[in-house]
Amino acid sequence: MYNFLLDKLEDEYDKRKESDKEEDEEEEDDDSDDDNESKNDEILCALKQSIEKIKKYYTFTSGLIYTAATILDPRIKIQYYKDNMWEESFIQEARKQVTNLWETTYKPNISENVEPSDDADDELFGHNFKKRKIEEKDELSIYLNEGVAPGKTDILM
Repeated sequence: MYNFLLDKLEDEYDKRKESDKEEDEEEEDDDSDDDNESKNDEILCALKQSIEKIKKYYTFTSGLIYTAATILDPRIKIQYYKDNMWEESFIQEARKQVTNLWETTYKPNISENVEPSDDADDELFGHNFKKRKIEEKDELSIYLNEGVAPGKTDILM
């Protein structure tokens, strides 16, 4: 919802700003044009303030659920934000929020899953395989670094 509203406000702002430039180039000195110009300036100011207000308060919403759902949809991921020309700071904040959610709630803690053993078989096994280190792979990082899935992908399968 916020994205839709923000897009509409930005589109209207850009349209009026472009119209304002075209009128300035024509430079007609008519009193009625001064009234129209003043009204357009007021509307531009209101649009700009509205855009800034939405950007400010968007980060305070409980939008984490929407952010997580967007980023975790393999068909769109972070690309959604890039395609819709979100500011880089908002994209990084969205990624940070989802990463924090992953790390604090869902990421498996490997040290909790491994039980220490003094078994002689484990020592022999470790020696035979030169005590290979188990590489800790972060599933979220791997997922985010992969490309997006095709649009017709059934994400529930």
